[in-house]
Amino acid sequence: MKKQSGVSLITLIVTMMIMLILVGIVGKFSLDNIKKANESKRAREFAGIRDFVVTMQLQIDNEDFENVLKSNDDLVLDGSLAHIVADGKLLDSELNAMLDVNAADIDAKYKYFYLPATGKYFSDPNFAIGGMTVSDVESDYIVNFYTGTVISLANDYPKIDGVIKGLDEILLEIGE
Repeated sequence: MKKQSGVSLITLIVTMMIMLILVGIVGKFSLDNIKKANESKRAREFAGIRDFVVTMQLQIDNEDFENVLKSNDDLVLDGSLAHIVADGKLLDSELNAMLDVNAADIDAKYKYFYLPATGKYFSDPNFAIGGMTVSDVESDYIVNFYTGTVISLANDYPKIDGVIKGLDEILLEIGE
């Protein structure tokens, strides 16, 4: 009788179990890295928008605001749209403060604008950060160029930078 050599069934099962454990560990680290990369990308985009809004504030001070956006009237945040886009990301008091400002009879440069990513409203050929122009945004934003408020409406990265000022605060600042 010849002695047969080969892999036993037990050895094969143990090897497969070890490989499954290793694949699970590597997969978890890979998913964590993908999540961190997405968060980093959103944070970089938000910083770019923030810097863009600050740049546009300088144009407002120079009375060059009409060139900032393609069509100001269409982008002013209104009541029905506000509740849809905010979708629980903003407090009711913050949302009402923005709507009060937008309903008031004041100059458009003091109002809040809803800028969807699909519209490429952040396009400015003179403005880029690290090779990414602000026209490459993937999230929707609410901005107020006068106060410098930037609100990201991304589902995975909602963020507010700046103070959401109501009508009384803005009227006090502009002396009306």
